[in-house]
Amino acid sequence: MKILILTPYSSFPPNSGGRIRIWEQIRYLGQRHNLTLISFYQTQEEYELQGKLDAYCQRAILVKRPNTLQESDLQQIQQVTEIFQWYNTSEMKQALESVRAENFDIVLFEHIYMAQYQALFSTCTVLQEHNIESNIFKQLAQLYRSSDPTSSQQQKTNTFRMTRWMLMRKYENETWPKF
Repeated sequence: MKILILTPYSSFPPNSGGRIRIWEQIRYLGQRHNLTLISFYQTQEEYELQGKLDAYCQRAILVKRPNTLQESDLQQIQQVTEIFQWYNTSEMKQALESVRAENFDIVLFEHIYMAQYQALFSTCTVLQEHNIESNIFKQLAQLYRSSDPTSSQQQKTNTFRMTRWMLMRKYENETWPKF
């Protein structure tokens, strides 16, 4: 099979739960199939460790996740939470466009943050969720409820957290059926 995997962060070094899961999936699938990986990375160390992927991937494309966002990136995503802005870059779109013609049998999307690119592919797409992000946002909103509900700043912060949770839940419910 010809497989494309999209990840929101580097799988190497495999030093956390999500990275270990993605790394083991790459190793397993790469030994048995024609595997292409496109992934965001954040640090120079992650980029330099790209060679570890060569043993398992026919092709590995790493895209720097920005520390700051371009105005054009901010304008593209207005309806969803601010978290998606970090994963919606013109560089990632260019990387995905560069492999679209390869006729993958399946495209695996790691995390809801990469789901925004699903429409670029007409083949079978699978969204692999490590977490239900809206549940995490909901727990944070409930955990940090104000001990002083009369504080104007606390009310704004609580409203922001509740809004982020509801937006994420709405986005998940709209996105999951597409896969």
